[in-house]
Amino acid sequence: MKKSAMAAALCAVFLTAACGKSGPQVASEAERGPLVAKVNGAEIYQGQVSAVLSRFGDIPADKLKGASKQVLDKIVEENLLLQQAREKKLDQDPKVVQALNAAHNEILVKAYLDQLASTAVKPTDAEIQAFFDANPALFKERKVYNLRELSVAARPDFLPKLQDAAAKAKSLEEVGAWLKGEKVGFSASSAAKAAEQLPLELVPRFAGMKDGEIVIIPTQAGILVEQLLGSQAQPVDLATAKPAIERLLATRKRNEAATNEVKQQIQKAKIEYFGDYAQAKPQAAAPVEKK
Repeated sequence: MKKSAMAAALCAVFLTAACGKSGPQVASEAERGPLVAKVNGAEIYQGQVSAVLSRFGDIPADKLKGASKQVLDKIVEENLLLQQAREKKLDQDPKVVQALNAAHNEILVKAYLDQLASTAVKPTDAEIQAFFDANPALFKERKVYNLRELSVAARPDFLPKLQDAAAKAKSLEEVGAWLKGEKVGFSASSAAKAAEQLPLELVPRFAGMKDGEIVIIPTQAGILVEQLLGSQAQPVDLATAKPAIERLLATRKRNEAATNEVKQQIQKAKIEYFGDYAQAKPQAAAPVEKK
């Protein structure tokens, strides 16, 4: 178990329990288990340790003792810091209270959506087959693409100007030289990317590209300029692809269920906007699809 993953899980646990008395809590007295530590009088029980460990799935028996001690040590550390924060009355700071409430609400909403998602219908074999047949560039005609890329540190409004420059360029070097002239920062690298590592909507585009062709991809961090050096066919059959397709379709069904639920709640609720938002109309946000 990696420490970074454990730290992330513990962070989520403590956000929900920050208004409590001694770190992560358990649902009932019966579930708390034996006392395992005290921190300046604050009691920590085995149930709290087990609650964190449960977030990591099945842990091998020979690793369980060490993982449990690692979690307990982290809970002890968090308790010490939590006690200091309360002593300095940080739990009464308006900004801290606002952040804790926001985190609490986010976790509660996620729990509700997870519960909703658990009722989503599992993808059928027919749906899996249909997706496989509709996306040959991902499966039957799958390729691994050898790419050179420029990672450009620019805002979205720079995209049209970059697209125009790239369309006129004969090579990635020319694009890089143009970026330097514009005093826009970028880094260059090479990468081999399989079809499934590309944005889903761009897979057909890459499948039809010729060697040397350049494509531009907006990302959350900036803009990628990709030049295709070559590609190798590496098809996969339905049996190999089925688990990945099932996960993707299941995610779609969960997202659809969540979006539909929000739409239904919006229709039933009385929602009012004031001030600069007085003319706004409530709408459900589109979920981000992950492959």
